[in-house]
Amino acid sequence: MPQYAKADTLLPAAEEMFDMASCPRRTSCRQLLEAVTVDGHMWTVPFDNYGVGVYLNLSLLGEGRLDPAQPPRPGAVAGICDALTWDNERQASRRDGFDAQNRRPPGGGW
Repeated sequence: MPQYAKADTLLPAAEEMFDMASCPRRTSCRQLLEAVTVDGHMWTVPFDNYGVGVYLNLSLLGEGRLDPAQPPRPGAVAGICDALTWDNERQASRRDGFDAQNRRPPGGGW
């Protein structure tokens, strides 16, 4: 919302919008309210808040010779997938000699 508010393409939301929308300010997430507030004005009523998360199997990362204590960096997914894809001879896909016709994830199953 900040880029639209600063570009003068929106009008500030009226405080009454919270009660009309059954979305009382006191029960709203503080971070969400801050995200839609610019220059002291609320620019929208935050109806939706979709969380984004990643679940990691730490033991599987260890099997793939990745450090489970180091969280993946943005853009690292392809490298992690490569490290966690092995062939029947336990050769990682990122190494020479990997047999793509007989690949499987660490741990043996699909």
